[in-house]
Amino acid sequence: MNPLKLSPPQWRVLRYLAIHSASATRVGFLATKLRDLTGASPEDLGGLADLGHVTGRLHGSVEAPARSIVITARAHPKLRIHLTQAGKNAAAPIEAAFRALRHLRTHGPLPVATLQDDAGVGDDTLTELEALGFIEITPICPECHEPAQHDEPSSWTPAWGRPPSWSHLDGEPLCPVVGVNGYEPATPTPKDRQIALTSFGRRYAEPYTRQDQS
Repeated sequence: MNPLKLSPPQWRVLRYLAIHSASATRVGFLATKLRDLTGASPEDLGGLADLGHVTGRLHGSVEAPARSIVITARAHPKLRIHLTQAGKNAAAPIEAAFRALRHLRTHGPLPVATLQDDAGVGDDTLTELEALGFIEITPICPECHEPAQHDEPSSWTPAWGRPPSWSHLDGEPLCPVVGVNGYEPATPTPKDRQIALTSFGRRYAEPYTRQDQS
């Protein structure tokens, strides 16, 4: 399963365990603590165990951690959760995705290049986030950075020559730039795109508070 399709609490669990991976691997964390910190339910933990991302054991037990314990004893107060290698692997793309979403939540819509530089994420991450509905990527005018549409300007007249293929959302030509024939409307390049959070993506970017469970 694509780890980016996990629930927001499951993202938070894997991120927390990965940040504290040494302890999470060796001694684990009490499931009750993880639930308090992340808002995860026993079912969220059981789902992670089903995928092989975590294992568990009861505190004080000499038995090795096992996935089945998380599923059968997921509400037990002494359950400890351990991170597996598969969980570490799943946490890596989640962390990259979270950086992008958190940056957009903090700074609002941004040009692609700005987000990539500031959040340290690549094209693959952004492409996947767009495909899953976390973000919207729209073309922008290279000069004013306002949204652009791949449509001829409605205000264009034949006397001005062949109409350009792009326009602002209000139907006006894109801002003028110097071209081979003097000033002409700009044309967006693949880099001239803006990224914004969707309402779905905002659910993953918002910080967790205990009020979220009320």
